[in-house]
Amino acid sequence: MSTQDQDDNWAGLRKAAFERDKHRCINCYRSLDTATTLDPDHTVPRGVGGSNRLSNIGTLCRKCHDAKHGNGTAPTVEIVSSGRMDDEEFIWFKHLLNQMIPVFARQYNVQLDARFQLDNRDVWHLPIGDLRLLDQVLSQSDDISGYASLQVEQYME
Repeated sequence: MSTQDQDDNWAGLRKAAFERDKHRCINCYRSLDTATTLDPDHTVPRGVGGSNRLSNIGTLCRKCHDAKHGNGTAPTVEIVSSGRMDDEEFIWFKHLLNQMIPVFARQYNVQLDARFQLDNRDVWHLPIGDLRLLDQVLSQSDDISGYASLQVEQYME
């Protein structure tokens, strides 16, 4: 196969992956409206035996792609205290974010790395991809009755 044929094949795979993923990052759901760039990504890297098959290629925004390769931080959900909770409510909210959600994630083998009190404020950062994965696992679990999975499409135009 010539270099030109390989380039054409890769361009076709890239286009097919982007179309399949609806031109959104499969980790954080950002589209070109909010992401600088979308990159094709090998789920299983070619260096460890991954193929160039469409089933092994996903769409990642640049932030998620860089984070996957250890060069940055993936997008997070930022939760900030509004100051409207009384002290007891706030204590339970902190406990929910620091203890309950991570334990729930571990129960379903989903790593959820919450970061607490960045910049000396009452702020939590939960990685969007981790929350998406937890939502997906919970929606497929037989142990959880009545769980309503987030339907991202409802919030996207």
